Amino acid sequence: AMIEGLAASGGKTLRWTHCVALGQTLQYHWEQGLGTDGSGQPTARSYIQRGGWTHIVLQEFSNLPRVDPESFFAAVRLFKNEIDAWSPGAEILLYENWPYNDAADYAGDLAALRASYSAIAGEIGARIIPVGHAFEQVRRKDGFGKFDPYLITDNKHASVAGSYLSACVIIQTLYRRPRRLLSYRPSELSEGEARLAQIRARQTVRKLNNYRLKPVGLR
Repeated sequence: AMIEGLAASGGKTLRWTHCVALGQTLQYHWEQGLGTDGSGQPTARSYIQRGGWTHIVLQEFSNLPRVDPESFFAAVRLFKNEIDAWSPGAEILLYENWPYNDAADYAGDLAALRASYSAIAGEIGARIIPVGHAFEQVRRKDGFGKFDPYLITDNKHASVAGSYLSACVIIQTLYRRPRRLLSYRPSELSEGEARLAQIRARQTVRKLNNYRLKPVGLR
């Protein structure tokens, strides 16, 4: 809803769906095969084989790209081949996670995540949605007092504010840096909080992503 709301406030219609299995890896999604899962939701591969996608986002289990990059790479390659077969024009986007907030070496963990995402993105021609680095922008520039609300109390999972920041990074990545602030924000966030999230998302994407493809809108 946040992603669609941000796009709509920029004058774009974005139709978005997702396939979620909490606490699972991309390899798990692959091994689900075709059909539906236990809740009746189509599996990731079933969604892909519907074809016609313009973009497909792959998000790996939290810290796997850092602790076991080869497993991450192997799963991405499987999905790359599937996507190429059923939606050959689709752009693959890799959702970069963030380290745990109480990690002993937060900067090192973030660098390791980035290295893994960069390696496989370069190999398959994907782009990165740099959410982890957007979180770091808030930590570094605004301090922990501003950053704490971006996670729930387990120091791992995103709150409403963190989810909104993630959505802003996705929109910035998809639409290649919209140059104005977008009006959409969830009711839980103030105008100032929404503005800060959009600014940090824009700064992050400008710094870290490549723009080799033609911009698609949102001016």
